Amino acid sequence: MGFFSRDYRESVIDWQVNSLRSLNLSDNTIGFFLRSLHVHTPIYLIITMATTTNYILALTVLICLGIAFVFFVLFDGCVLSKIEQRLDSQDITIVDPYLEIFGVEKTKTNRMRISLIFAVGYMVLMGVMFYGRFHRCSTPPLAV
Repeated sequence: MGFFSRDYRESVIDWQVNSLRSLNLSDNTIGFFLRSLHVHTPIYLIITMATTTNYILALTVLICLGIAFVFFVLFDGCVLSKIEQRLDSQDITIVDPYLEIFGVEKTKTNRMRISLIFAVGYMVLMGVMFYGRFHRCSTPPLAV
């Protein structure tokens, strides 16, 4: 149950879908592109966090992840998944392969649970990576 009313959530998704349709591409093409972006972005963000020496870029990644998580909670699920499903009418999400691997039924509740587990784990991993790359000790380590 999201924090926004169902009507508001639907109107936001409608607005986003209509904005994407103004690209004059087929719904299937837009849905495929979004699903691809959805799958690859977490990988690119991990690579960015692992390789960047730019503190502002790394902090921006963390802030964007935090905003995405807030939207996940407010909209009672992933906004990108809702847009993808509206465009291509396929009932599949980014976590479905994991549900299948673990032999868990693909229901909204199970999708939400595994998404939350992955999201929290991913944000902790990114936070640890950020801390490890940019935390500077105020005292030098002891010589051995």
